[in-house]
Amino acid sequence: MALATTLPVLAQDPANRAAAINEQREADERYRSLSGTVEQLQEAYSAQTRRLNGLASEISTLREQSRDDARKATANLATREELKRLAEQVQEIDKKREADTKLILDKIERLAKIVSTPAPVIVTPAAVNNSDSETKPHRPTTNDVPEGNYYMHKVKKGESLSAIIAAFNTKLKAEGKPTVTFDAVKKANPTMDPNNVIIGRTIRIPAGS
Repeated sequence: MALATTLPVLAQDPANRAAAINEQREADERYRSLSGTVEQLQEAYSAQTRRLNGLASEISTLREQSRDDARKATANLATREELKRLAEQVQEIDKKREADTKLILDKIERLAKIVSTPAPVIVTPAAVNNSDSETKPHRPTTNDVPEGNYYMHKVKKGESLSAIIAAFNTKLKAEGKPTVTFDAVKKANPTMDPNNVIIGRTIRIPAGS
């Protein structure tokens, strides 16, 4: 199952198309990895459920035994203190079962929200409306000047992280400088969600050397 990612086309440049294809492959790989993680958690949850059902059966047996012991108090050697300890053990098992179940359900719910996010569609050259300036990928301008080892870029409407990186790589190639990768940009912006860049936010693009 493939995950599509928005990769706007920049002036139908073959180099940009290749960069867009690479970005889609990286997105597909991340999606497959995430799907595998969800499957593993689901399997772990099923195993945990079976184990908890076994514990529930044991608890039921212990409770029945406790009731039998109470009815046969004159015929057995169980003391009140022993019965109290048994009741405490049963309560502790119940608490652990509830905590384990809640932890697994929370993890599955968080991952399910990520996986269920609608998959974006790749924009092809034929689908690009050259008259719509708001949806065109932004190219670096003289306003995107380096500060230290980074270009400081302010996100504009209609831009995606992949499109921004592709535009900068076009500029860097034209200047004969090394291009930047998706992972390098993520590393330079550790608090940024690469799948949801916020309009108006300034992000750092590693400058070519």
